[in-house]
Amino acid sequence: MAKFCDKCGHELKNENVKFCDKCGAEQKITGNSQNFNANRQNIPIQNEEKSMVIALLISLVLYGLGMAYAGNVAKGVGYFIGSIVIIALSIFIFRGMIFSIISLIIWIVGMVLTYQEVEDFNNRNRMKMIQNMN
Repeated sequence: MAKFCDKCGHELKNENVKFCDKCGAEQKITGNSQNFNANRQNIPIQNEEKSMVIALLISLVLYGLGMAYAGNVAKGVGYFIGSIVIIALSIFIFRGMIFSIISLIIWIVGMVLTYQEVEDFNNRNRMKMIQNMN
């Protein structure tokens, strides 16, 4: 039965070697060698979900950048730059109350879009985990 490196999984030429010939990791010498692939089945699947609270806090402070945190960098940065341009234009064109209304609308839309992006990211991640379990 072939023995595999404890660190990198490389198949060792000799079961009694002290070091891996690929990565150089020291090997445990036991009378009962284990198969690396059999050990891989015991590795827990990591859940890499994004935090909704963190994403919404980022979007609260920086319009739309919570979308970038959720994995859609282009959309987040685009929304951030677009909202800055629209707010800057509204300051010069519409003064006072209309500026406040436009800013509030952009902020609310950014928060909703961030929420949707995080939900989509987490749902895709959950589906991948389910597929990996089968």
